[in-house]
Formats: sequence, structure tokens, C-alpha cells
Amino acid sequence: MTAGYMPSPLGGLIQYGVFTGDDSDAKKTPHKPFQFRMPGPLPPAIPFMHDMAITEHYTIFVDSSMEFAMPFGEGGTGPILKYNSARNFSFGVVPRFATSEKDIMWFHLDHPMVCNHIANAWEDPNDPDTIIFHAPVTYEAIDIFEHVGYWGKMTEFRLHLPTRTITKHQFDDASSISTEFPRVRDTLIGYPSRYAYTVRHGAQRTNISGLAKWDLYDRKLVAEIDFGPNESTVGLVGEPQFVPRRTPRADHHVDVGKAEKDEAEDEDDGYVLTTTMRPDHSTWLCIYDAKTFSSEPLACVRARERFPFGLHGAWRNLEDL
Repeated sequence: MTAGYMPSPLGGLIQYGVFTGDDSDAKKTPHKPFQFRMPGPLPPAIPFMHDMAITEHYTIFVDSSMEFAMPFGEGGTGPILKYNSARNFSFGVVPRFATSEKDIMWFHLDHPMVCNHIANAWEDPNDPDTIIFHAPVTYEAIDIFEHVGYWGKMTEFRLHLPTRTITKHQFDDASSISTEFPRVRDTLIGYPSRYAYTVRHGAQRTNISGLAKWDLYDRKLVAEIDFGPNESTVGLVGEPQFVPRRTPRADHHVDVGKAEKDEAEDEDDGYVLTTTMRPDHSTWLCIYDAKTFSSEPLACVRARERFPFGLHGAWRNLEDL
């Protein structure tokens, strides 16, 4: 799936397309792309669309209450983004091989909301007409780049396609923990996944001072790693990345409770990698046990170069490169 986002006089335009073909097929066939506009207010309101989710048969876009400040950054002197409390949040569900915007199913909340990054989404195995969507969200004005006032609450949304209705469940402990940058095991993106790993904000909500592990099935916090009460000595913690202890077959999705036990490892059998940006401007890669989620790292290695905060990453085995 491809999605190109273009601010335009018509608002936020998305060009959506799909490439089909086997993973080994060097010449993938492009499905005819089409454009559609986000359903919020007309320009000069241009929505900030930063992430999307996929399931086996759908792609989900989010129309957030965060907008680009126009003109962009007020000539370089002002904020790039602004929160619009008059812009209600919407989900757009696109069938995999949709041919026009008429195929899109829109789900509208009756209140504003910000969703920057998505943990995962999948089609309910017990009800294929329902999409289960997980993400940390906030309902208040924020300065996204300074993390001032940000309070990301881990939340589950169930989108029922035939009725276009939304059911929302906030996780246990979500009201007391601010979280962002969610990741799941990469082989389970778009499929049921039990665990998600996120960064967590400190008590003042002005820094990222630890990690959190969530149970998406039971909608609860599993464990936390706190880097200490003195956030100024810790620096910033980057997006966590799950790395399996061993590499499963390329065609095998680990689904605890459903997969063959003699072939599948536990979903959280592996490591969580994250970068920490220290006050001395150094960057460290720290490795944690994903299953025990012990606060004691297995290893920390100083990087040769400084990594900017907020980078997204992906793990690839050496044989895949």
C-alpha cells in the first residue's frame, strides 16, 4: 500500500495505491491509484496526517484534530502545527483494492482528538465486519514538538463496518500514564497482536523517561521501565523496536493461543531496542528483555554519531540486507 499526502487548495489530499505481487516478484503490478480529500473543514484548515494502519483487507487513515498552521510556520517564526478543537476526529477505512473515494467508509467521532502514531489494527477473528484499532490518543491542545501538556492515553477503538459505529475502550492505567511511539512485533502488523511497546512520559509530561509494555487483548498495562526520577539526567528515549529472539518462517505469523505451539515461540520472546539521547548529546542503543521487561538493560552501546530524537526505525536481520 502507498499513500502520498499533499496539502492543497482543496485541503489534505491523499493519493492511495496498491502494488500486488509475490514478495519475490521484482516487477510488482501497481493497482490504479486514486485521490481523496480528508472530510474535515475546508481550507485554510489542512489536517496533519502522520500515520496509517493496515489490516488483511483494509487500510485505515486518521483525520486528526491537529492541523498545519497556515502559512506554514508563519514564515518560519511560528509553530508548524496547531490544535483545532472545532475539528472532530474521523477514521477512514479503505478496502484494499478500492477504485475511488466512493468506496471509503468514514467513521466520525463527535469530539476532537489527536492520534499521531498507531500501535496496530486487525479484523476481529470472531466478527470480520469489525476492525480493532489501538493507539495512544489525546483530547487536549498540545505542542507536539515540545511535548508540553501531552497526555497520550492508550485506547482501543472497534469500528463496525455495516453500521459505521465506533466503540471506544480506554486501557486500565491509561489515565495515569502518558505514552507514545507504539510498536508491535513487525510480523504481526495488520494481524492480532497481544503486546505493544511504547515510550512513556515523565511526571511533568515534558520529557520521555521510560518504556511501557501493554496487553492489547486485555487492555491493560503489563510493565514499565522507569529511567529514574531525575529526567534531566536521562535525556530522551526513542521509539522502541521489537526484535525476535529467533527469526520465524517468513510465512508464519506468531499468534499465541492459535498457532501451533511446537512451531511458534511466544509473541514477546525477544528484545526491545531503544535509543536514548543523553544531555551530553551522545546517543546510546539499549537492549531490554521483552518478556521479563526488566528495568536492567541487557546491554547499552554508545553510537558513533548522534541520532536526532523522534526517528522511526525497523529491524532487519543481516541475511535480509
